[in-house]
Amino acid sequence: MSRQQSTFTSIPSTTARKSCPDRESSLACLNGAGFTLVELLVVLVIVSLIAGVSLPRLSALYASVENAGQRGLIIDQVEGLGYQAYISGRSIVLGASRESEDPASKYPLQLPPGWRIDVASPVRYSAQGTCGGGKLTINDPNGGRQAFRLTPPICRLQPSESGEP
Repeated sequence: MSRQQSTFTSIPSTTARKSCPDRESSLACLNGAGFTLVELLVVLVIVSLIAGVSLPRLSALYASVENAGQRGLIIDQVEGLGYQAYISGRSIVLGASRESEDPASKYPLQLPPGWRIDVASPVRYSAQGTCGGGKLTINDPNGGRQAFRLTPPICRLQPSESGEP
């Protein structure tokens, strides 16, 4: 049996880059290498379109995160009223002032601008830190509402099934 020998020859590639023998003439070796002005403009247009689509969504995302953070601070303040009453040794009433009085005196809380709390009936926190329960709604500046129940004696906020306080 005879063996066939095969020889491999390399075919020169037409797309291969020329090698530069010395570094001084490196500019001469860049023949055709680089990007054209049209290619750069196309890339800039694509990047600007992506930025134009994504930036409004990022600002809306920032606003919703800020809104959620402020809502969380209000919830923490309401849940801390029992402890404030216990530490101060006097009772606190949430939503007890008359409508003719300053609305800020109605709430022993520091609400961010534009936020409002609606209380169905005044919620009383005793000097021992307990409360009698109740319902309230937190209203954000954008018109969103979230209703909560305060279950005695600790009065942690629990989301209410209905939207009404």
